[in-house]
Amino acid sequence: MRGHADDKTQHPGKPKPGSFPRPVGGSAKLGTFAGVFVPTSLNVLSILMFLRFGFILGQSGVVGMM
Repeated sequence: MRGHADDKTQHPGKPKPGSFPRPVGGSAKLGTFAGVFVPTSLNVLSILMFLRFGFILGQSGVVGMM
């Protein structure tokens, strides 16, 4: 038996299963570098700076840190 012709074609108004609709007027998605690498690097560096500044402040005091 042959299947229906509608089974194999994608309708423009019907989204694929599991996909989310794009917002109207939304910008393009970020790539791997701008969307993953940069935020992860900034997060790691900010945690290191937070821990390091606390250590420096504890060792030298407020006047020595400035």
